[in-house]
Amino acid sequence: MPRRLPTISFPSLLGSTPLLAPRATPPFQLLLPWGFLYHQLPLRICGLATALAGYRILHLSDLHLRRLWGQPYDRLIERIRANPPGLILFTGDFTDDKCDHRLSLPTVQRLFRALAEAAPVYAILGNHDPDVLAPYVAELGVTFITHRRVVVDVGSAQLELIGFPGTARQDLDREFCRELPPRRLGTPRIVLCHYPDLFPAALNLDPDLYLAGHTHGGQICLPTGRAIISHDRMPKRFAKGVHRVGATTYCVTNGFGFTGLPFRLFCPPETVEFTLEADTSSATR
Repeated sequence: MPRRLPTISFPSLLGSTPLLAPRATPPFQLLLPWGFLYHQLPLRICGLATALAGYRILHLSDLHLRRLWGQPYDRLIERIRANPPGLILFTGDFTDDKCDHRLSLPTVQRLFRALAEAAPVYAILGNHDPDVLAPYVAELGVTFITHRRVVVDVGSAQLELIGFPGTARQDLDREFCRELPPRRLGTPRIVLCHYPDLFPAALNLDPDLYLAGHTHGGQICLPTGRAIISHDRMPKRFAKGVHRVGATTYCVTNGFGFTGLPFRLFCPPETVEFTLEADTSSATR
């Protein structure tokens, strides 16, 4: 049985710099993500292969889909179809009902069929996703990478994706992490994890990008955007946003859906799109 992760402190994060600034959206949203943010940020990587310059990666998480389909999902699909990214990376919680995915399955299939037609989709499950959901979503063209390392060819270059488990924190196999090969210079290494507080387990992997969700950015926040409850062991300021931690970009999205109380307050749904750029600074890994 996997060991429970110990309580961890995060002194290395105290000097990190948040990279996202708030933008205007409706402060209160009910049932559906009527106003969502579509952030576009550079991801600077030391020694990036020329073939990857300008390559775009979209991060989605925490859709918490139910039976209801609404216009915001059409808007998301239209936005992605209009300018498709190279990859879509999803970090869990396709559905909201932990016990019965069947009511939301048509909505999941409708959305992810459209996303997979626009760009390759790689995903992990979240804590609201039963294992039996994965085969239905995989049929749509979504590639699951839980406890897997996948190398994606992009022209003459490559990207490396590493998937952590998402149904429970305790499922993380530390032996799997130890057996992964060293990061290759110029090949971006991206870790997908549902939980922000597994970030320390990824640091030894030297990732360029760590993607997580789960917190919903708090979902119900103070007017400043600060989370009241995050359901995560990371310090509150790291329950949301994009931060630079050493050579790693750490991204915890607000997610796109709702769970529990079906509304958001001062915490808009969002997606984050990264554009790869060569880091020409003198910093080395």
